[in-house]
Amino acid sequence: MTAGPAQSRSATLRLLWHLYRLLLAAVVLLWQFLAPLQQSVLPLASLATGYLLFALFVLVLPVARRSVVLPAMVDIALVGLLIYLYRNPSLGLLLAPNVIVSRWLLQDYLAGLVNGVLALALSVTAVLLANEMQHILSLGLVLASLLLLGHLSRRNRPRPVVVAGDGQAGQRERLNAQIFHHLDTCVLISDATGRIRFINPACRPLLRDDRKLPAPLQAALRAWWQQAGPASDELEEGQRLLRFQFHRLDGEALIFLQDQSRLHQQNQQNKLAALGRLTASIAHEIRNPLGAISHASQLLEESSSLEPSDRRLAQIISEQSRRMNRVIENIIQLSRRRQVRPRALPLKPWLERNIGQMCGPRELPEAALALEIHPPELQVSVDPDHLQQILAALVDNALVHGQRDPEHPSLRLMARPASDGHGVWLDVIDHGPGVRPEHVEQLFEPFFTTRANGTGLGLYVAQALCQINGLKLRYLPQPEGGSCFRLCLPAA
Repeated sequence: MTAGPAQSRSATLRLLWHLYRLLLAAVVLLWQFLAPLQQSVLPLASLATGYLLFALFVLVLPVARRSVVLPAMVDIALVGLLIYLYRNPSLGLLLAPNVIVSRWLLQDYLAGLVNGVLALALSVTAVLLANEMQHILSLGLVLASLLLLGHLSRRNRPRPVVVAGDGQAGQRERLNAQIFHHLDTCVLISDATGRIRFINPACRPLLRDDRKLPAPLQAALRAWWQQAGPASDELEEGQRLLRFQFHRLDGEALIFLQDQSRLHQQNQQNKLAALGRLTASIAHEIRNPLGAISHASQLLEESSSLEPSDRRLAQIISEQSRRMNRVIENIIQLSRRRQVRPRALPLKPWLERNIGQMCGPRELPEAALALEIHPPELQVSVDPDHLQQILAALVDNALVHGQRDPEHPSLRLMARPASDGHGVWLDVIDHGPGVRPEHVEQLFEPFFTTRANGTGLGLYVAQALCQINGLKLRYLPQPEGGSCFRLCLPAA
C-alpha cells in the first residue's frame, strides 16, 4: 500500500540516518589510518571495519532498515568508545542524529530508553576519565546539549510517527490490515496510468487482472485526473455494473469499487415480490368472473337458436376471454417467483433434453429448431427452471413474429463464448421481417404488442426473469434480415 505523508517523512528520515551512519563508519575507518592511536591500531581498525559492515547491513536489508533501537544502541557504544580512546568529549555530538531520530520515530518510552542508554554510556565514560576533570566537564556539557536537543525534537516533531511493529503501533497496523482484508468493499490504489499498487481480496472477483485496471475504469480514471469526468459514477464491466469512487492520495488514486449488479438484482426481486402480491390478488379477483363469462359464451355458442351474427359475438367473447386468461396466467406466473437457485449447467445436453418443452406449446417439430453449441462442452451458471421459462418465451415470440413462412417455421439456438471474455452468449435467431426501429425501445415493456390478440407480456416476463437472475437480454437486428435475442449467461 502506498505510504501516507507521515510515513513518507519517517522513511526519508530513517534513510538519511542510515546514510549518515555509513558515512560515519567510513570516516572512522579512514581516521584509523590517517591518525592512528599509538597504543593499538589494529583492534580499533577491525572494530571500525565491523561497524562499516553493520552500517551497510542496516542500509541494504529492508527488515534491518526499519529498525531504530538496535542501530541507535550500536552507535552509542561506538561513540562512547571513541570518546574514551581519543579523550575527546566533543565526539559525543556525533550522536545528535540518534537523539533526533529516536524522538521522531519512536514512541516516548522507547525514545526514553535510547536517551537513558546514551546518558549511561557517557556517564561510564566520565567514570573511566575520572582523572581528567576537564574531560568530565566537557562530557557533562555534551550530555546536557544532547538531552536538550531531544526535548526540542519531541516538541517540534510534526506528529507522533511510530515505527511499524513497535508496541501498539504494530497492533494498529495489524488491525488495519485485518480490516482491509475483510472489507466487503473493493479498495485499491492505482497510479494515473491504471497500474494497481494495492488491492484487497474483495477486488479479486471484480477484476480479471489484479495488476491493471479494466479499460472502462482506466478511461474514467483518466478523465477524472484531467478534471473532465466525475469522481463517482457507474460503468459496465462485462456482465457487472460497477460503481466507482475516486479520491486523491499522494499523487495516486484511492478507488472504491462496488458491484451494483447484486444490489439491482435484489431491488428488482423486492419490487417484483411487492408487485406480485398486488397483481396476484387482483388477478384472482378477475379470474372468477372471467371464468363465468367464458363459460356463458361457450353455452351461447352451443345454442341452436342463436343467430349467425350473435354467434359471432359469442365467439369474440370467448376469444377475448382466453386472451385475458393468458394475461392473468402470465401475471400470476410473475408473482410466484421463487428464490433463484443457480447451478452449473452443461448447456448442450440440457438444451437437447428440453427442446421438446420449448417446441411443444406451438406444435413445432423439433427439427425446425436447430442447435449450434460451440464448443460442445460449454457450461453456464444459471437457474435451469428460469432458463427454461426464458427460452420458452423467446421461442414462442420468434414463432409468432419471426416467420416468413408460418407453414415451415425455422429457428436457431446458437451458443458460444462471449467475444469480450465475459460468460456465454445464447442467441435465439429467427428469419422473419425483424423489428421496426421505432418499436425496439418498447420491446420489453409490459403489454406492448403488434399483434391484435397478443398479450404483450412474453418478452416482459423473459426480461423480468433475466433481471432476477442477474442476466442480460438484448435485441440485435440481423443484417440479412430477421431478429436475434441474445441472452448473456455467466460461465460456470
